[in-house]
This record gives sequence, structure tokens and C-alpha cells, in this order.
Amino acid sequence: MKSTIFSFFVILSCAKSISVTAQEATKKPLNVVWISCEDVGPIMGAYGVDQIKTPNIDKLAAEGVRYSNAYSTVGVCAPSRFSIITSMYPARLGAHNMRTGDLNNYKTPENLVLKITTNRVDKAGHPIPEYEVVTPENVKPFTQYLRAEGYYCINDNKCDYQFNAPFTAWDHTLGSNLFDKIPDNQPFFYVKNSYTTHESRIWVRKDKPLTVFPNEVIVPNYYPDIPEVRNDLAIKYSNIEALDKEVGQLLKDLEAKNLLQNTIVFFWSDHGGNLLRQKRAVGNSGLHVPLIIRYPNKYKAGDVEDALVSLMDLGPTVVTIRY
Repeated sequence: MKSTIFSFFVILSCAKSISVTAQEATKKPLNVVWISCEDVGPIMGAYGVDQIKTPNIDKLAAEGVRYSNAYSTVGVCAPSRFSIITSMYPARLGAHNMRTGDLNNYKTPENLVLKITTNRVDKAGHPIPEYEVVTPENVKPFTQYLRAEGYYCINDNKCDYQFNAPFTAWDHTLGSNLFDKIPDNQPFFYVKNSYTTHESRIWVRKDKPLTVFPNEVIVPNYYPDIPEVRNDLAIKYSNIEALDKEVGQLLKDLEAKNLLQNTIVFFWSDHGGNLLRQKRAVGNSGLHVPLIIRYPNKYKAGDVEDALVSLMDLGPTVVTIRY
């Protein structure tokens, strides 16, 4: 508990400093953009891995603050995102185990159908019922508080929080590049989620041209150095380079719309790596994540924060720094 409180105040200390500085510079409420990626540990140029070329993420780090000891609460996506949207430990509210229902994105109440039995079975052959976590009445997505304060909230496009997000949590959840949906002169909170580095993309993108080759990868010492491992790592590294291009395009879009100068940009991953002994693992390989925060006036540009921080504190930090 003490470490969680400490990690929140580490992020918050930067946030409070910038909130006054940025407001004086812009005279407007600050926008917030989250660039959320999947299944990536801190293995990119900004974190010292030269084999992976990530010029856009590196630039974001050079213009912002890079956190070297950021961790997720769980090594798999939906439980980790539960902790991010609610700021609560998943194990405390029955959300630690991965959801079984089709809750990867928002569904209207009439389209949310959870089945008593499914085609999935456990090791004993028993059907696995679908379920979503039922949170206590006082546990709400933090975006509900942002919306109550006049923020326009967009999730583009993943609401994988172990429960179907209430319609009061977001103004928009479907579509892509939804900046044009934001009303003029209204501050916004925008989540851009990329699937490019997800575990499944090791197979989905296996026929895409490699930009990092098997002989160039670093093989962790817990893997055998064999061609199959090197090939999967090469796909993983190439996917991270593809993610970097997406990050660069999003930053260009913000700049083209004259939004970057009044927007705090967060870059983070929902948990650690996407291969064996990474995803779902309770340890550095499964929980250690990149976290970069860029402020509108490049406050503390290039700084590195080594204190321990938790992704669970992202929501409270955003709520605090909105002015």
C-alpha cells in the first residue's frame, strides 16, 4: 500500500508542477492523450535497446519524462486495464482472473449477452460460463469524473476492463482517429490503443516484411538460442518498429490540428512482453512496462525518473492534472 501511494505521488509531483506552468502558458484546460500499446516491455531505443529503431517514441522521451521503473499490476491485459480504469487492485474486487465473456470492447446493453455455457471447456471438460466483473457501486471508471468536469472522453478503440464499460464512461468508443468528433473548445481525454504489438500479432503479422532480422535480436537468457526463438523475437521487434510509426503519425495528427501545444501525451503498455515467460508472468518480464509523459511546454524534457511507479495511478494522475 505504501509503495502504491508513493508511486502516485511520484507521478503527481511532476503533474502538479506542470499544471500551473502549462495553464499560465496556455490559459486553457489541458487535453490529455494516452497512447496505449499492448504486450511490450521497456525494449525500445529510448530504453537502450539499439536493435529496435523507434525514432518517434525516442523523440517523445527526449521531449518528456521517461520512467524507468513503471509496472503494471497484472501480466495480462484485461485485469491490468481494470486496475487502470478503476484505480483498484484487481485481486481486491475479483478481477484478477482473465474475463471469459466477449467484453473486448463496449457493447450496448441490448447487445451484451453473456452465456451460461460456451464452447470453451476447462481441463476436466466442463463448460466455462461467460462472466463480467460486478464492481461495487462506488467503484467507477475515472473517466466518469472527467466527463462530469466537462471533458470529452474518447476510447479509440478498446474497452477491455473485465466489465462492460457503462455508457456514462465515454463519449465515443468506436471508430478510429476520432479527433474530429471532439466539440470545438472542449477539453478532451483521448485514448489511442494499438494492437500492433499484441501477442496475437506474432502470428497475424508473421508474413509481414521483417524490419529487424533474426540474427540481430537479443535472446533473453531464459530462452534457448535457436532459429524458432530468434524468428519470433524478430517478428516482435519488427512489430514494435511498426508501432513506432503509428505513434509518429498520431503525434503528426495532433500537431496538424494545433493540439500538441495544449496536450499532455502519455505513452505506456498494458503489461510486459508478449512471449513465453513474459505475458501472464509475475516478474519483471511480465510487469515491467515503458512509461513516457510529454508535457506541452516540454517540461523536464529528457528527464529520467527512477522511482517505482504503478500504472494503477494513471487515472488519479490524469484527474489531478487537468488544470
